[in-house]
Amino acid sequence: MGRIHLFEFEDQGWFPGFLRDYGTDFLQFLSNKTGMYKPIVPLLVETLKKAKQRPLLTWLQVVAVDY
Repeated sequence: MGRIHLFEFEDQGWFPGFLRDYGTDFLQFLSNKTGMYKPIVPLLVETLKKAKQRPLLTWLQVVAVDY
């Protein structure tokens, strides 16, 4: 089966900015409400510790508290 090339409306210059912002905000709301990234947070923290990425690790630990 061949690849089907689709586009996202939000990536088009003619798409209204307020709708683009609404879509982004809605996706953030869903991820916060459902905790869909919660299972991966410990893996990310461990990986960042091994890579010695302190600024990002500090941010991730602060964010993880919300979950």
